Amino acid sequence: MSKRTRATFSPEFRHDAAQLVVAKGYTIREAAESMGVGLSTMSKWVKQLRSTPDGLPAKGVAVTPNSSVFGNWKRELSALKRRMKS
Repeated sequence: MSKRTRATFSPEFRHDAAQLVVAKGYTIREAAESMGVGLSTMSKWVKQLRSTPDGLPAKGVAVTPNSSVFGNWKRELSALKRRMKS
């Protein structure tokens, strides 16, 4: 019997996924489905985002346009948006 591994998501991914609900007007269900995460997970991320004063996840790292993480995330988000439109 093999051990199940749990998916891990970067703080930036969690923040951006929650932003779909908070800033873009998606329902939690729509955002969860489009980002490939569970409904309860997305709900938790949205709650965390709404409860932080600076809009970053409580344990997250600030993302700036000059950071290498931002470029990867931006490409991934663009691809997901294209998939949602089709």
